[in-house]
Amino acid sequence: MINLRDVITFQGQSVAELKQVFQESVEDYLEFCAERGEEPEKPYSGTLNTHLQLIEKAKEILHYRKLTDDCIVGEVSAALLAGSGRLYTGLSIEASSGIGFCAEHSAVAQMLTAGESHIHKIVAVAADGQVLPPCGRCRELLYLIDRRNLQSEIVLGPDRSRSLAELLPER
Repeated sequence: MINLRDVITFQGQSVAELKQVFQESVEDYLEFCAERGEEPEKPYSGTLNTHLQLIEKAKEILHYRKLTDDCIVGEVSAALLAGSGRLYTGLSIEASSGIGFCAEHSAVAQMLTAGESHIHKIVAVAADGQVLPPCGRCRELLYLIDRRNLQSEIVLGPDRSRSLAELLPER
């Protein structure tokens, strides 16, 4: 747990299992505090945000659709966790005239519309479920909207990630 002086540990193999063992670990922590007559620390009341959970959120909106002969939506989806803890998602748009955009751009636009620009972590998922690294154009956009995003975690798989700084050329 982040920003907690006490230690709460948990492990799992799936999002459902992680949620279950996380809940059990927190309940154990609360019981431990009650036994000691101490008030539990409550630095955050957020949700469990793992790579798997972010990947699953992206997959939830991944619906390939051919809108017209010239426009396809949903070949790629993205989910990002903003610095505030809010989740934003987006879909790719592929248009024959070249005016489409990446799923990451769509998620970023949703975040910017909400008045945010700092990204904690982001993932993109292809139609076949494969996690994709952001293209160079997306990497540059993440950097340009907020320099703090150089430290953003780019999810490359359930147990793999890199900072945006590691994926961008030298600055």
